[in-house]
Amino acid sequence: MSLVDDFHSFAAKLKAEGHPLADEAHRLADGARKLWARLRGDEHDLTSEVGADAHKVAIDAGPLVAEVKADAASIGEDVAQETKAMASEAAADAKAAAADIAKA
Repeated sequence: MSLVDDFHSFAAKLKAEGHPLADEAHRLADGARKLWARLRGDEHDLTSEVGADAHKVAIDAGPLVAEVKADAASIGEDVAQETKAMASEAAADAKAAAADIAKA
């Protein structure tokens, strides 16, 4: 808020010098101080609103995250079973090929 304080100091200096615009400068400085306070209040309100929205999103995302984890586990299990079956099939093919070679 230093700019507002600087403006008030400038207005006080004008008043001390008897400048005709000193009163107007004080009114403007007071308006700037009120505007600054309002902006700070709006910033706090916005921060609170964004925080509440982020919390709600996190709560809403919980079930989705759980579902994605369950799907990933299921897919992982499917891949593991398929890999196991392919390895078993490859081993059987290798045994059959070895048996064919042994017969020849």
